[in-house]
Amino acid sequence: MNARSQTFEFAVEGRQIDEVVSCMFHTILFHRCVGKYHTNGEDSYSVGTLGYTDVDCDYIDFTYTATKTCRNVQQKKCSLVNLEKFSGM
Repeated sequence: MNARSQTFEFAVEGRQIDEVVSCMFHTILFHRCVGKYHTNGEDSYSVGTLGYTDVDCDYIDFTYTATKTCRNVQQKKCSLVNLEKFSGM
């Protein structure tokens, strides 16, 4: 298997953890998501696009791109909160 592994190390303050994790999570998720497929007949289809928005971080000087879907944003926030609880932050 041609799997690649990347390791990122960050030295941040406690208030910056949520933003650093959000930046990484949203960026990876945004680049792996595709729009909804629509069939135009038996032999053809089209792929819709995702809505996106730029998010400015409060505690670090960085802007990242995230999907605009409200339901996805709520699920991601819930996942990040659970990650913080699990890691003891």
